[in-house]
Amino acid sequence: MRKDNTILYKSNRYTVPCGTYTSFGKTVQIVIQEAEQELLIYDLETGEYLGKHPITHGKGKLIQNRNHLRDRAKGIDVYLERIAHEFENPDAAKEYLERIRKNYPRYIRDQLQLIQKQLAQSPLSLCSQALQKCMELQLYSASAFTDMVGYLQRQHRWNTSDKVVSVNRIQPLREGNLSVLEAQPAVRSIEEYIEILEGRTK
Repeated sequence: MRKDNTILYKSNRYTVPCGTYTSFGKTVQIVIQEAEQELLIYDLETGEYLGKHPITHGKGKLIQNRNHLRDRAKGIDVYLERIAHEFENPDAAKEYLERIRKNYPRYIRDQLQLIQKQLAQSPLSLCSQALQKCMELQLYSASAFTDMVGYLQRQHRWNTSDKVVSVNRIQPLREGNLSVLEAQPAVRSIEEYIEILEGRTK
């Protein structure tokens, strides 16, 4: 792929999205659909679909898709930065999101959307705890982050339900003999009940 974000096919140049080319270079795969006379372009390393063009005959032509003029990389950079600043520790969040981007370059927008959705649904403190835990355990994905938030929420509910509730001593509505409140019912042995049922009582 060329530095101007184009590929060369039969002496004509076809565009790929602006920002696709990196300083490390990138190799793409071209698939020709003869029936439709279309040229499809994929990232050879990740398999990401980059675009398609109608095949043009002749030489020296530039075949351009207007959607390719927008820099996708810059759009993701801004989106990632914005989500990172929603956390209590933006620097740690950015580091975490960049690791996700490295693991899932093809699906980074989907990954960021899932994390943003979780931020909107859960307390910020809980999301920050989940971020820290995920980094400690090296869990770099939006699904792992979401699962961690759910786990911490369940832990919080369990800890709350385990608290001991103190019960005050019952106070009578009217003053009287308080010994009545401490009276215990009479207890009979099972043998006495059997005798009653069999009619053997005296």
